[in-house]
Amino acid sequence: MRSAVRALSVVAASCAAFGACAPPRVTSVPDPAGARRFEIIDAGDSTFKFLASGAPWVRVGDVGVAVDPRRRDGLVARFVVQRRLADTATAIITGQTSRVATTHVALLNAPRSRPLQQRTFWLGALAGVLLGGAAGAAVGSASH
Repeated sequence: MRSAVRALSVVAASCAAFGACAPPRVTSVPDPAGARRFEIIDAGDSTFKFLASGAPWVRVGDVGVAVDPRRRDGLVARFVVQRRLADTATAIITGQTSRVATTHVALLNAPRSRPLQQRTFWLGALAGVLLGGAAGAAVGSASH
């Protein structure tokens, strides 16, 4: 009995000394420029569902965070998208500082668009070719 009490007191002292038993610190997650906010519509113990309408880029395996807007986007949980069905996505919680609720929002970074997939890139390239060709033709005809 005395050895058990002694062992517990050693563990408690080391936890207090090194902060190992302290509750997780809630930090504020900055809202990245590319992040989109999604409304959480259902929350359970280990999963939650959120509306992903208007975001066809949300895919299985995407990683995001759930934040509390009432606490200046304080971190609530980290998650991975597990399933996507129509306009609803289901995420599995991989780590949390507090219980996820429907008052929280999910943040996911939108994928960066590639230059070759942007219409403005191709319009600029076409304008450059046309202007370059016209300038080359004008210089060529002036030298003859």
